Amino acid sequence: MTGWLRWVAVLAAIVGVAPCVSAQVTHFQPADSAMIDSLVPEEFRKPKELGPFSATFGRETKFLSYLDGLVTGNEDRSFSKPFDINFIATPSYTREGSFGIGGGATGLYRTDRTDSIMQPSDVTLIGNATLNGLFSVRTNGNHHFPGRKLRLSYKLEYNYTPLLGYHSRGLRSE
Repeated sequence: MTGWLRWVAVLAAIVGVAPCVSAQVTHFQPADSAMIDSLVPEEFRKPKELGPFSATFGRETKFLSYLDGLVTGNEDRSFSKPFDINFIATPSYTREGSFGIGGGATGLYRTDRTDSIMQPSDVTLIGNATLNGLFSVRTNGNHHFPGRKLRLSYKLEYNYTPLLGYHSRGLRSE
């Protein structure tokens, strides 16, 4: 093929492809904001309220939201959340058990979230484990049944204390 014939073939290919490309672009219609808003759930559309520390600094970080949770931890969120839970972990030390780690969790929940007079049910879980093998778990709480007629208060506790060498001290076996 000669040089000018090759350019005509390339030009014909470009002109032939161009209507297809422009047809694809011209048929694109962006979604309007009403259509996008209808796809997003209501709780995500409203702006989130900042806590006291986040509002003071005008931004929200993980540390500031943690501080906000400490300050507003006494608020009853059992109407807005199915289960409102808080955690804490801390180191521990005793002479018998040596070093260990302990932690706890508390939670509030409502069996009937439409009843604003009934107090929320609560549950507490506390645990501790040490390097010498001492282990304890405790849970307690109150469950309020719907209708405010029955309440179940419970306390469960499990402790494991291995023999730490005290069983034979001062005794002679003959």
